[in-house]
Amino acid sequence: MTGDPNGFFFAPVTHDKKSHRSYATSAFYVPNKDRKNLNVLVTATVRKVLTTTSSNGNVIATGVEFEYNGTVYDVNAKKEVIVSSGTLGSPHILELSGIGRKDVLEKAGIPLKLELPGVGENVQEHVMVGLSYELKDDVEFDTLDILRDPETLAKHLELHKTVEGVFTTGVTSFGFVTLDQLTPRANEIYQTMQDTVKNLDPKTTPPGLLEQYKILLDRYKPGSTNPGLEFISFPGMMSFPNPPEPGKRYVTLLVAVNHTWSRGTIHSTSNDPSKLPEIDPHYFEQGVDLTLLLELAKRAREVAHTSPMKEMIVQGLNPGSEVQTDEELTSAYLR
Repeated sequence: MTGDPNGFFFAPVTHDKKSHRSYATSAFYVPNKDRKNLNVLVTATVRKVLTTTSSNGNVIATGVEFEYNGTVYDVNAKKEVIVSSGTLGSPHILELSGIGRKDVLEKAGIPLKLELPGVGENVQEHVMVGLSYELKDDVEFDTLDILRDPETLAKHLELHKTVEGVFTTGVTSFGFVTLDQLTPRANEIYQTMQDTVKNLDPKTTPPGLLEQYKILLDRYKPGSTNPGLEFISFPGMMSFPNPPEPGKRYVTLLVAVNHTWSRGTIHSTSNDPSKLPEIDPHYFEQGVDLTLLLELAKRAREVAHTSPMKEMIVQGLNPGSEVQTDEELTSAYLR
């Protein structure tokens, strides 16, 4: 509430029994659905953005080619074309339209209209893992595990209609820490980050990556007040591979690296719009991401075996007690 994300806190939760959750349909479509200049086609597939080239060589979007009920249509824009197909869909549409990396388009059999190397590159996502623990029977703590029972699930779905039951709450316990708050290995890990930047080859480094890495160095440097490492307490089972046992309750400590060093790609592999793009997040390509996740998992385990939590749990389910060393935790669980 103060604007400073450092530390641990309970997120406030409020309820208005006269209201419902706001999302795209309720917030944007319903209030505008009767406008004469709005038409929404569900199940339509965009094939490509139509373009033309101006006298000064600029590529201009003029419309969209799409397929609807088996028929291909062209729609022309008076002002502009807005590509809004999400993280996975937008680069796919741009590349189908001939906008992107030349080598990617050539391989997919798509004529190049505009070389834009950043399309489909620089994919980033935080990496997260959960550590789940079975709760003792006498612990008074409601968890979402009760929803595994079909009758209980049906009951709470009904309760939700009147803004009651377990669906009225969410995940509310969070914590954000800096690298030197997380681990005594902070200086060693930061040196690895510096070496990563130092060893970049300017000839093969994508545009903007060096600038991004410099921002990450600033965030992770010792003494920084920018926390990029997260802890979340989840009231229930949220981990793999061991399944929950019927009638048991669990608590899961989720940990996340929010500012990763690895960069993924999303690229078209065909000029056929019905073929999905190839998605490669390149998780842990930069080893420092795995190191950070390991340190987070170790600290979460430490918390679980410290009072008062250690008196509340029976045993760890994921990872199990057979996973102990850093090597075991890394190879057998985190990867």
